[in-house]
Amino acid sequence: MISAPCDIVNGLLALDEDYLREHAGYTDQDFEKYSVVQGAKPRRVMPKKLPDLTVEEQDDEGMRTDSTVLRKSRGEGSKL
Repeated sequence: MISAPCDIVNGLLALDEDYLREHAGYTDQDFEKYSVVQGAKPRRVMPKKLPDLTVEEQDDEGMRTDSTVLRKSRGEGSKL
């Protein structure tokens, strides 16, 4: 992944195993050498589909405050 072209990996969230399979051409045979039991097909480290952890209230941010406007109203300048 480190040596891959930016247009492929920029913003990509992928597991190493999936990246190797989808972008580097690795197959099950390439992973067999890492199997504890010789000749056994190694199983995936992580599930193919990760669980969806979104919640119903995810988009409910309530009343938002713009801290830059709040600072200006208090007479506070930028402290950068």
